[in-house]
Amino acid sequence: MPENKLGLNWSAAERALAEGTFSGYKIGILETEKLFEELLKTKQIPGDSTNRKIKYIQRFLSLPDKLDYSRHVYERIINEPHFEISRDETKHIISGYWQAPLSGFWPKQISAKPSPMESLSPTIFSYLSFCCGR
Repeated sequence: MPENKLGLNWSAAERALAEGTFSGYKIGILETEKLFEELLKTKQIPGDSTNRKIKYIQRFLSLPDKLDYSRHVYERIINEPHFEISRDETKHIISGYWQAPLSGFWPKQISAKPSPMESLSPTIFSYLSFCCGR
């Protein structure tokens, strides 16, 4: 069970991405959204919805448009059953979610800024490194 210091379990996302199929890529993004929501909740980011929590941290993000785009694709996956996505686009989307912790958005009430390896499982980190040069 791939976990890290933040207690995020990446195994479902890893299995989905390992399939190498359109469905697997979509499920990998859905699982990444769930992990991102879990991180926001765990770190007690203020807000009664994910959108409001993101609005709160947005001023701390170096690339807020990248997260917005990632969440837009997530919404398309939910609302468009036949939406297709490539492997490279999936990597871009996942990196959009994780640019926040990797770029150091952590407001003061968040106890510690994790390193990339603490916030991502080694498999997901390798997946992003291959595509995005992280």
